Amino acid sequence: DFETFFSHCCSSVKCRLEATPYTLYVEDVATRIATMLPNSSVLFILRDPVRRLISDYRFHLQRDHPSTRGTLKEFFEWQSSMRGKIPSLLKMGCYVQNIRPFLNELGRSRVHILFFEHFYAKPAIEIQKLCEKLGIDKSFYRNYDFRLHNPTINYRFSWLNKKARGLEPLVANLRARIIHNQRLYKLFEKIMETGKYTYRKLNN
Repeated sequence: DFETFFSHCCSSVKCRLEATPYTLYVEDVATRIATMLPNSSVLFILRDPVRRLISDYRFHLQRDHPSTRGTLKEFFEWQSSMRGKIPSLLKMGCYVQNIRPFLNELGRSRVHILFFEHFYAKPAIEIQKLCEKLGIDKSFYRNYDFRLHNPTINYRFSWLNKKARGLEPLVANLRARIIHNQRLYKLFEKIMETGKYTYRKLNN
């Protein structure tokens, strides 16, 4: 649960955090971070590239994206043929070439790498190791209940899946409006979690 982790970081060390996966793939971003934020550190959470690609395929399938109206092989071929400024999902799995500029600009002491599979296998141990590296109070996670968020499901009813996706902008708008009211926000998130659980049971 990295959303909780980032919140805990802010409260522990009074810092500012920003989490955007695509930062890894933006041209010259390492140089800009080194110039504009000279005391910053970066954390990369990397997943096995093949498993990540299959997960992306399943995610696109769940979203009923046109690119997944074929087989996994056809999806792979479509990604292989992609050209443009936005890297394909295949190129996004070539981590070394994207991380190297960060190592060169920030140095190894400020670049932290966590492997998703290690974290998934032993989340409590891995998160405490990370806290030690970043100087964050690790006791917060001793009895923490790590849960899976936003799992991909193989839906039974496509019409119900479309209805659920249609509600997403409304949910995002409501969340943005009440995020500063902690009591209301917690209630809202609890209702949303119950709704997601019910939906997965109904349409999985």
